[in-house]
Amino acid sequence: MKIQLERKLYPCRDNLRCTVCQQVFHVAPIRALLYEDNGLLQGDVCPTCAKLPATEFKQRMVLNARILLQQESTQEAQTVTLQARALELLEAAKEPIKFPSFWQQWLMQLGVFAQDTQELEAARFGLHEHSHPWRSQPHPFLEDDRAQN
Repeated sequence: MKIQLERKLYPCRDNLRCTVCQQVFHVAPIRALLYEDNGLLQGDVCPTCAKLPATEFKQRMVLNARILLQQESTQEAQTVTLQARALELLEAAKEPIKFPSFWQQWLMQLGVFAQDTQELEAARFGLHEHSHPWRSQPHPFLEDDRAQN
């Protein structure tokens, strides 16, 4: 598993639910996305969970999966969906996790600042429709020093 940083795109909602803790959070200009090792996107990660140590991060994922499994008995129409989601989280929690390093986060913030500045300049000169489309580019991944459990 890894957390990948991407720029928040225009169509993204302002409030999302964290994949790890299920809390609703306000999305910053840089999104933290949780990917499995096979490339499957699990979802967004809130800033609080992104700062957790690896063991606590995984514990929250397992707790979230257990909560989803308990909900399946109360919401019979969504049983298959909730059970499948819970199993995905349990499987993902078994993988070692890689967090973005401080430098990766800093470079991403600098990149978003530069893109925002270019878009503002393009809008100021009336070039906004043609010069810088909204897009998010994955950035090279650097590992954090946190324990890899």
